[in-house]
Amino acid sequence: MKGLYVLISILLGAFLVGCTEKEKAPVKDEETSSPIEQSEDPNKLNYELLIHLEFIPHEVGSSMTLIQDEKLYQIWAEIFQLEDTPVIDFATEEVLFITEYSNGCGLVFDSLTQQEDTLYAKLDFPEEIRKQETKACEDIAKPHSFVIKLKKTGATKGTLEDPYEIRLENINIIL
Repeated sequence: MKGLYVLISILLGAFLVGCTEKEKAPVKDEETSSPIEQSEDPNKLNYELLIHLEFIPHEVGSSMTLIQDEKLYQIWAEIFQLEDTPVIDFATEEVLFITEYSNGCGLVFDSLTQQEDTLYAKLDFPEEIRKQETKACEDIAKPHSFVIKLKKTGATKGTLEDPYEIRLENINIIL
């Protein structure tokens, strides 16, 4: 019986490691790959999606973290195994790292808004999936990491919402 437990543990561990393998090149999100113009909504933030990887480091899991310091940014770039670390001017800018798992439909970064000291980030299905009436996606968990540059916000809290209506609240703000 003990051998069966060990075998099941090994297989489960191998499955989880397989689900977080790093893709060689960043995924290009056609909808959000360039800076977004300021909208009519005063709460909507200007941001630039720098990187979308189909990879989540084992140390991170599903999360939303705002980095406001050069040294910490370099550490996070190492954790995320970024080959080219985009340049950030931390006097006026900050970087938001978002990690989340999706089913086979995938995820894209949808929007970023702020109300008082809280950031609200939203992920969604890709447009071609949203247009379908039914969503026939695989049940296999696929990792996604988004690296977003934005102007200083003064945020101290945050909420991440995905299309599965799952909300992660009280993000990490690293000063």
